[in-house]
Amino acid sequence: MKNLKRQQSKKLKAYSLVEIIVSLGIMGVVMTMLFSVLILSLQITFKILARSVVREEIANVSSLISRDIRNADNLTNCGIGSTSSTTCEIVLNGDKFQWSLCGDRICKDQVLASGNINVFTSSPTVKFSTVGFDIGFSDSTNTARQNILITLVGSHTNTNFNVNNVLRQTSVSTRNYEL
Repeated sequence: MKNLKRQQSKKLKAYSLVEIIVSLGIMGVVMTMLFSVLILSLQITFKILARSVVREEIANVSSLISRDIRNADNLTNCGIGSTSSTTCEIVLNGDKFQWSLCGDRICKDQVLASGNINVFTSSPTVKFSTVGFDIGFSDSTNTARQNILITLVGSHTNTNFNVNNVLRQTSVSTRNYEL
């Protein structure tokens, strides 16, 4: 009799095979939903990171060009005239430099009689589709204080991120010399 009661009490404390299978099924469904949310949030995070990389690279290139224009001794072919220009030639401390679109990147070359020497090339993670230099606004009373409008349009090289046509325009003062 005592053995029979012990066996019955042991059977009451155990889980059945059906209960274990149902619990594993519920846990599998919950884990699948959690992983779907995790994968979606990772995709969104990577897209945000890619957009940040593109914006940061465009801002970096824009600030380098702006600095050169502000510090230039003279500008030639930099938005001068009625049409926009895709290159900007700068005389800086007696040396001539040229900002331009080279392929799908932005390059700064030092112009020498023997040929050009590349000084700067933008990051390969961003492909630039447009670079433009235009005459910006000016004070009509003084032609020595004009601005150059720099337009840069870039996209991330990985098309899966769908980060396209990020635009940045910067207006840069030419300080105190005439264009």
